[in-house]
Amino acid sequence: MSYGAGRLVATRAAPNIPFKFDGLQLIGSGGGGKIYAFVTKPAREQKDTFDDEFPSQLFWGVYGTTPSLGTPLHLKADLYYLGFKNNHARYAAGAGEEVRQTFGTRVFGKAYGFDYDVEPIIQVGRFGHRDIRAWTVGTSGGYTFANMPLQPRMGLQFDVVSGDSGHGAGAFGTFNPLYFKAGYFNDASLIRPSNLIDIHPTLQLLPRDNVLMTLGSDVLWRYTAHDGVYGPPGNLELPSRGASRYVATTAEVSAQWQINRHVSWITSYAYFFTGAYVRQARGGDVNYVGTWVSFIW
Repeated sequence: MSYGAGRLVATRAAPNIPFKFDGLQLIGSGGGGKIYAFVTKPAREQKDTFDDEFPSQLFWGVYGTTPSLGTPLHLKADLYYLGFKNNHARYAAGAGEEVRQTFGTRVFGKAYGFDYDVEPIIQVGRFGHRDIRAWTVGTSGGYTFANMPLQPRMGLQFDVVSGDSGHGAGAFGTFNPLYFKAGYFNDASLIRPSNLIDIHPTLQLLPRDNVLMTLGSDVLWRYTAHDGVYGPPGNLELPSRGASRYVATTAEVSAQWQINRHVSWITSYAYFFTGAYVRQARGGDVNYVGTWVSFIW
């Protein structure tokens, strides 16, 4: 399953670790719009036996997308509800049963050289004995100079993702991005979009019709210093202690060559210039380089 921009549900194909679900999905379409309704159990890999489901998890929801709404901005919209249950959830605040309801909408489109994508999301429910009150706003947009050499696109991504107050009382604020797309911030895919703020300018160039180059830099902070930084699977990667909210600044460059309709080749490099908060947790700067070929039929 892959819905919308992949901020919450995506196949995670980029690092070749797609997530699987066993369940039922119904799809309806008409007039250029679609609606999906599903109930699933996330599946887990078994080394020497057939795969089975996580017995403690359940994932269900309804996701709808509209045709173009006919505005001058060629706007489209998604509207959705996602439900999630995990009997053994773990966060910096502790462990317990998590029952989370996610409500979101996404507006996106292209017009006059501009492209835009804005997605506000709220989450409610229960984690242990605490009510859940979490949220995020994910945005991306840009402008393409189509009549210039290399057709440069100046882009900007901005995200605010809530974290927990860390007081052990009141509402629980850590956002759960569920089964989000891999490489949410960059191809290194080191950080989960929970308890974060980031500003990510990019420049894309087309030296050839089938070659796309991307340069960028992402600045990341914790939303609150009372919560930690999480890895992509949901593990606590950096602790909640430390007064500094600044995490890192990245330098990124990647190239994608669309060899033909089925085959593409991507090479990517990213460097994380980390701050005092990471070093206090006995971490440091990170070098990442990757290259892979994708075949899609």
